[in-house]
Amino acid sequence: MNEKYTHLKVLFSQVQPELLRQQILVGPFGNGKTAKYLGTQDVSEAAYLHLAHNVPELSSRSQDDLKQSYYSLQEFLSERQNGGILRLIEQYANDVLRFQQGEPMCRQESLFSWRDNALDLGQDLFTCAGLAALDVRERCVTEDFLWAPVIRTDRVELQSVLDRGLAENHYHMNGSSQIFPISWAFLMNHPQSIRAYFEKAEFGDDLNGTYSFGVQNNRISWRERIYEAAWIRQQLFSYICGNEKPTETVQNYAKFVRGKRLYGRLITAVHTSRVCALQGFSPNETWRKLDYTLEPFKSAEFVASSRRLLAGERFLLYHCFRNCYDGTFSTALCDLFYLYLLYKIRFRKELVQTNHRLGFRNFAEYQDRKANIWGNDSLYWTESCRLSAANALARPYHISKDDESYLPSRPMPHMEEKDRCVTSLEMRIMPSMTPEDLIQSVWSADQYILHGMNVSFSGIPNKESYSAYQKQILQYLKEYAPFFYVLHFAKQPQERISESAAHSKRPCLRSKAIREKVRLQAVATAKALSRSSYLCSRIRGIDACNHEIGCRPEIFATAFRYLRNLTPINDAGTRTKRYFPLLTATYHVGEDFLDLTDGLRAIDEAICFLNLQSGERLGHALALGTLPEVYYKNRRWTVKMPAQDLLDNIVWLLFRTLEWDVPVPSSLRSKLELQAISLIALIYGEYHAQKGTSTEPFTLSEYFEAWNLRGDDPELYRLFKADVKRYKRNMEKLAGDESQLCTPYQRAMLNRMNWNKDSRFETAATKEEFLLTRKNRKIATLTYLYFFDPMVRWKGQKVRDFQISEGYVKVIHDLQNCMMRKIAYRGLSIECNPSSNSLIGSFGNYQSHPIFRFNHIQLPLANFDDQPSQLHVSINTDDLGVFDTSLENEYALIYSALQEYQDSNGSLQIGNTTICDYLESVRRMGCEMTFPKAECTERKRSGQE
Repeated sequence: MNEKYTHLKVLFSQVQPELLRQQILVGPFGNGKTAKYLGTQDVSEAAYLHLAHNVPELSSRSQDDLKQSYYSLQEFLSERQNGGILRLIEQYANDVLRFQQGEPMCRQESLFSWRDNALDLGQDLFTCAGLAALDVRERCVTEDFLWAPVIRTDRVELQSVLDRGLAENHYHMNGSSQIFPISWAFLMNHPQSIRAYFEKAEFGDDLNGTYSFGVQNNRISWRERIYEAAWIRQQLFSYICGNEKPTETVQNYAKFVRGKRLYGRLITAVHTSRVCALQGFSPNETWRKLDYTLEPFKSAEFVASSRRLLAGERFLLYHCFRNCYDGTFSTALCDLFYLYLLYKIRFRKELVQTNHRLGFRNFAEYQDRKANIWGNDSLYWTESCRLSAANALARPYHISKDDESYLPSRPMPHMEEKDRCVTSLEMRIMPSMTPEDLIQSVWSADQYILHGMNVSFSGIPNKESYSAYQKQILQYLKEYAPFFYVLHFAKQPQERISESAAHSKRPCLRSKAIREKVRLQAVATAKALSRSSYLCSRIRGIDACNHEIGCRPEIFATAFRYLRNLTPINDAGTRTKRYFPLLTATYHVGEDFLDLTDGLRAIDEAICFLNLQSGERLGHALALGTLPEVYYKNRRWTVKMPAQDLLDNIVWLLFRTLEWDVPVPSSLRSKLELQAISLIALIYGEYHAQKGTSTEPFTLSEYFEAWNLRGDDPELYRLFKADVKRYKRNMEKLAGDESQLCTPYQRAMLNRMNWNKDSRFETAATKEEFLLTRKNRKIATLTYLYFFDPMVRWKGQKVRDFQISEGYVKVIHDLQNCMMRKIAYRGLSIECNPSSNSLIGSFGNYQSHPIFRFNHIQLPLANFDDQPSQLHVSINTDDLGVFDTSLENEYALIYSALQEYQDSNGSLQIGNTTICDYLESVRRMGCEMTFPKAECTERKRSGQE
């Protein structure tokens, strides 16, 4: 690690601000000449070594090694540059950034270093410091702070590829805004909300906590930290605007902390700044209430910018750094600014995923904080939409009223369009429990985004002109704003069952609560689509996301089949031209798992139970491309999981490898069969002993057939327990003419994929074979027990270890290749999200990302020669606010990963032209993967539901 980078880690990344805070309050020798002195102009050896203990990246260094780093810091400080250790920030920025007419860009060769440090500390810290130092040297002042939230790289040939247009196919709307800047601005301007913010359950534990090595690390509460940060910020801004004197600013901080009316004084100070910021501006400029630091900006170009909220904090950082570097700030004022940065950095680490923990649950804890409190404020919510969809697609225009028609004018060029490449934006939003709520939520989201894109409305449409008004909005969206929605159902892990509930023997549907919620949401969605032509034009697909472990694809099977087979029905007796439902499916799967086999089974279940067809997609699918040898080595060749999942995995593996001709050593197959038989006896054996329904135990073949039936709606098997004859008659009816069934939802309850001759992922089966399986008493019994029996569920949740052998690793590797060939043949695509996957998955660095195993066309990657099939893939962002990235940045990271591939001699293996050709291929595939839009047409069918 470069020494300058070491100093950044030690002095900014993991520092507890309280050490600096104490010294600002009492002075360097106020507590008995402490040896641990920390300040911008001087850092003691004891303080440096103390802080280095907090940096995980330095844990392998000895004390003597760290002392050498300290001596290099002393040499740096001995130069007596203005700003002291704050100069480290601008020097790093000078190494990795370029500034073209005031716009920061990252040097492509430094992208991974930049990604590491910018993710850790925030991009604005470096860009503002770098600009400030540059302007001090060149004696000029930057006035434009509207560069992109995530800056571009300087690689021209890469930018040429990106400028041809990108499709963003995996973009969660609420997680894809600038979560931290919005939260920071809200808390800094609404200190009265700070207490409530940190009292929420989502903020119970630090997600990026630091070690404690003594009383110097005894920290104050988050509430006190943010109170003090808000006070320092207001004082620094006031000083920059010429309203405070340097000595008074530092003295006021000490008085504020020691005062009895800390909260009241803070409220008054911030309120005063906000009032001053609004003076002289129109009452219609409500957006200025977002942040008092926006007061200096007045141009129309600035007001129209989707990034305007970011400019205020950047203005403050830039001028503080500038004052530090040109000597305007005293040492005491530099220290106070340093303390503000430490508070801000520590809080940012609680909202942006930087803690290097793997797994979806860690990400979900960050995700739960994304719109805490400010999400209920319409002003900040509107600005959030500006910073997400509007920032990607902004094109200013005007809708004017002419003879009661609302006609959009041609869009005008915008200053920010030059660094926008997204030509198709697929946004994931939650479905609603009622049709009215879904229609309103989509309409409101459109209005928020259009407002953020600077749409202006002349007048408010009345009831009679509302339909025409909507048509004009749709016409504009179709031509100039290519964003649309996909509804994602939220997965929810199954709760563990208690022993007392298990012994009660009362039937209890597995995952009952989430199944019922999904059913209600699916029915509400169908009703909303039947009522609203506008909604049909805006929603193109369905998805399911969130916690994958403990929530299998089977839960969403009926809802997916139901929604994807909605047909236009003439309920009014007229042939009306309108939009009709056209829903395509994608599904988050194989992202998080307890074992690779578990993830592969989930992918198989998603395809079979949800009936995924050509043109549909799998989200993430990391289990399909993660190298087994790497995965199992990281887990020390042992995995832990519930007995039920282990049994399902083993049986699935045994029979799928037979069906797909994947070789399994006979000794391994015998061992797995014995384990599976033992697990069946553990979980299902008691049923035979007590009920006596069969004289023979369940076989592995019967168990696999029962697994195949989990794609059916479990309610079909509740009847089996009550009346076997009625159950069989019902199956005959369901397998017969679909038109005889009462409702479309009933027609979707039975998974017909096993006998659908159009299916190419499964071996086609006849209708008779299909019914024979479901009429088999033992298979139906196993299916019922899995769905409803509490004792089976209780025994199945017991945790078991599974030892991994070398032969098992080879089988999984071959099985992955086999599944990839079948998925490619079926025409399914995979949504890859490099940063999200690297922070959640366990495959390693960007060079090891599964995208290269899924598709390596034109790339000379010898380690993937055993996988000839090339899957359709796209590069996306997922939750870019949590991962602090952008779509262009994701492409750049993949570019850098391929640049670093080396041959056995250590020479670079792939040329830049080859890399660009590959990324161009991925770019085109991403555009081809965009879900089709519904067309305005007449009804093709008529009838009654």
